[in-house]
Amino acid sequence: FQSRFRKQHGTEIALIRVINDIFLALDSGFHVVMVLLDLSAAFDTVDHNILISTLRTWAGISGSALDWFRSYFHDRSLRVMLDDYSSETLSLPWGVPQGSILGPLLFCIYILPLGAVFKQHAVSYHLYADDCQIYFSLKPKDSTKPLFDCLHEVKQWLADNFLILNDSKTEVIVFSPTSVRAAQQPDLNYLSPNVTSVVSNLGIRIDSALKMDAQV
Repeated sequence: FQSRFRKQHGTEIALIRVINDIFLALDSGFHVVMVLLDLSAAFDTVDHNILISTLRTWAGISGSALDWFRSYFHDRSLRVMLDDYSSETLSLPWGVPQGSILGPLLFCIYILPLGAVFKQHAVSYHLYADDCQIYFSLKPKDSTKPLFDCLHEVKQWLADNFLILNDSKTEVIVFSPTSVRAAQQPDLNYLSPNVTSVVSNLGIRIDSALKMDAQV
């Protein structure tokens, strides 16, 4: 679910939706594992050929409209200027123009196929431009394998599409029903080093008790 660039779908609405989903899961006795994925320089690594293909197959753009986008990305270049000095002009076959109206919207279209990966593994997700949060509900004795399988496929998809996942900045937080003992926490295997009790999500700091004391 992508919130960015939709009327009445700001960060507040995105947070309300996600937190409500978590509360509903906790009320039903589930743990919820949330993973906040950090993409490095995401807008700069968009491959133009892949984007054109995604515009056609996922956004349904064709004909003269698709030709317009081909022209828009054709033969782009960059150079750096400082006072009267200019660097060599370099070809720019990737990236969407930052500061433009189309740039962020095109990025949102570029990552549309990523939603299919989450759905395939029954993992909930919410996107706000390049901010990606996924959350997986499970009972105390359930396996976390579906989550790990999903993350493995997500990493592969990102690599295939020239997007870089910053593992060191990816955050993991676990929300648990109040009745569950610490010994019943889910085994997070290789994600354990990324587990924290407080995360920053769309500008708001939230702790594992779903309180926002750290924000105050």
